[in-house]
Amino acid sequence: MVAKIDGDTRSGISEVKTFLLDMVCLVKPGYTGTVKTAISVPDDLFERFETAARRAGMSRSEFYREAAKAYADQLEGNEITAAMDAYIERTGDAGSDAEWTAASRQRLAEATADDQW
Repeated sequence: MVAKIDGDTRSGISEVKTFLLDMVCLVKPGYTGTVKTAISVPDDLFERFETAARRAGMSRSEFYREAAKAYADQLEGNEITAAMDAYIERTGDAGSDAEWTAASRQRLAEATADDQW
């Protein structure tokens, strides 16, 4: 497409470029809510994960995303367990079931305060 304004083709192209750049600036980066990343995986594990993903009917991205989420959940669970163990060690006993339940609910609420439900 050649834009010709007042007989000057270059100024028309410049205006088209400016318009397109303005339009691009209206698009927010990360609008999809995802971030691409790269990881290094040994060949044998890569093949194992590819096979597992294929059997589960998942894309590679979905497989790695779900695996990482499960591992993060496990680690966070370990932190909650460690906090409970520290409480028992510090106080000398686990207290009554009601106290234990209240303390557990409090810790769970703190650990999941930023979670999107």
